[in-house]
Amino acid sequence: MLLSYPAIFYFDDKDCPSVPYQVYFPDLDGMTQGASIPDAISMGADYLGIRLADDLLEKKELPKPSNINDLSLTEDAPFQDDEDFDFIFNPEKSFISMINVDLTEYLSLDEPIKKR
Repeated sequence: MLLSYPAIFYFDDKDCPSVPYQVYFPDLDGMTQGASIPDAISMGADYLGIRLADDLLEKKELPKPSNINDLSLTEDAPFQDDEDFDFIFNPEKSFISMINVDLTEYLSLDEPIKKR
């Protein structure tokens, strides 16, 4: 089962230079991170597979993916309502993209799915 969800890639190399890409899934209200764009995409796909497989195993309904064209780096930023958290990112190096995952790889595992 191939699924695709939009992800917002925020770049900030000041707070955590070893993993400057924060990958946010607004439909799942979840995040992961990566050291480079390829690493962030890979980590995003892995997060997506683990999260969606876990939701299916718990009989939860999967959220409908947002239209990527309706998303915004600023309007859909995580923590925007948290007064105690100052979310800083470089808009010139941040972007929005789709992440694909084949859930059969995560649902057919013989071992339990480990959350990171």
